[in-house]
Amino acid sequence: MIQGVYKIVNKLNNKVYVGQSINIKSRFQSHKDTLKTKYNHPLYNSIRKYGLDNFEFIILEEINNVLLLDEREQYWIEYYKSYDSNYGYNLMRLAQRAFHSDETKNKMSVLARERMKNKDLRAKISKTVLRTVTTPKFKETFKKRMKEVTNTVKHRKVCSDRQKRLLQNPEYRKNLVEKSSNNWKNPEYRKNNIEKQKLRNTCSEVKKQMSEITKNLWEDPSYRAKMFTARKTLKHKEKMKTLWESEAFKEKRRLISAKKKEARLKEFLDNGFVEKVKDLYLTQNMKREVVAKLLDIKEATFGVLLKDFGLQKSREKFLELSKVGSEYITN
Repeated sequence: MIQGVYKIVNKLNNKVYVGQSINIKSRFQSHKDTLKTKYNHPLYNSIRKYGLDNFEFIILEEINNVLLLDEREQYWIEYYKSYDSNYGYNLMRLAQRAFHSDETKNKMSVLARERMKNKDLRAKISKTVLRTVTTPKFKETFKKRMKEVTNTVKHRKVCSDRQKRLLQNPEYRKNLVEKSSNNWKNPEYRKNNIEKQKLRNTCSEVKKQMSEITKNLWEDPSYRAKMFTARKTLKHKEKMKTLWESEAFKEKRRLISAKKKEARLKEFLDNGFVEKVKDLYLTQNMKREVVAKLLDIKEATFGVLLKDFGLQKSREKFLELSKVGSEYITN
């Protein structure tokens, strides 16, 4: 955002309009938008006559201190003599920002409210806005702009600080909990959100991001201490005990376990692990930790593999038969 003094020059006759703004880029756009109206002013009348292409928008100087805007604008008005109709388009020689008194502001507010009571006017405005925001060009521009804004550290910090301030209000927290609870009681809402969550959890990028966030949290000693303390509370223990004893939770765990086992078996079969394990663990009689290291898998995972394929019992039976055979040969 550029703050300062600018000029608009007629390339054909070199007449100048000098102005000031706390956001010059926005002010330039405002001048262009005003051209679409019937506003009567020497600058706009001239632009309508000669065409916008014959006018140039130029920043004269950037000014950090807003209190100096009037002074610097006055300097440039005098410099270009833009108050004289022979040289420029400024109506007044004295530079000053447009301010409205409280009385004028109240009158303007009342008039605006009265105008908006007109149903036809409201419908016309609504139709115009809807026609604008539904165009592909507007959607693309708006999406791009919002992405630029929301991806900034400053924006995230502002949103975070605002949310923290709101959460300090007990009434806000209560309303938030009630609203969330009511939403989740709606079967359609619950179904849609569960589907969205499942879809989100299948994205490798999201999984990686969530994993990094969790790791960073648990690396913080204060967070670990807080979580350990919370888990030691009687309320938490009772809650977890009730949860684990519920039939619905047991059934859910059983289904999850079955799905994991199925995926694990498929992976082991595809990688040829079973044949390798039979050779190393049963035939060559290697120790469990040695086989796990050779296959580059965790010992706990290897134990699950033996259990899933029934290889632990096969080993015991194999060793028993080997022992009987050895004793027979010895005798």
